Amino acid sequence: MPKERMSGLSDEELEELEQKIIDIVCEERPSLGNRLESSTIHDRLVEEGTELPDYAMADALDGLKGALSFFLGGPQNPNVDTETVRRHGGITIVGIKFPEICNV
Repeated sequence: MPKERMSGLSDEELEELEQKIIDIVCEERPSLGNRLESSTIHDRLVEEGTELPDYAMADALDGLKGALSFFLGGPQNPNVDTETVRRHGGITIVGIKFPEICNV
């Protein structure tokens, strides 16, 4: 049974969005000294023509939490408001746990 998501994206749509996020993260190579905000990823995706329903970024980043390193963010962080989570996830990415995802 598919997991219910806040965005309403299908598994296929979510996988496609996750791959787009991975592509951007791999290009940017975030680190503690070179952080990558989810808002930056969101804006870039929108500029590229990707339609992002509410909570799409939050759902996709949740699916990538095992592959990326990020500071506490999103719905778990009491300092991030719901509007931020709704729009772009409210996450600060600081690394890639498995660099091999960038070689796909």
